[in-house]
Amino acid sequence: VFDYQSIREENAVLKSKMNNTTSRSQRSHRHHYDSSSSSPHERLSNS
Repeated sequence: VFDYQSIREENAVLKSKMNNTTSRSQRSHRHHYDSSSSSPHERLSNS
């Protein structure tokens, strides 16, 4: 028999952890993408 209450709490904790890590990685990833896309090397290869 499953303990649904503990499972629900575990899922909530996992979800919040996932949200924290994904938002943090997305922010750093977007920043890295912006800085690399505006680099002169990228502009040279495009033109």
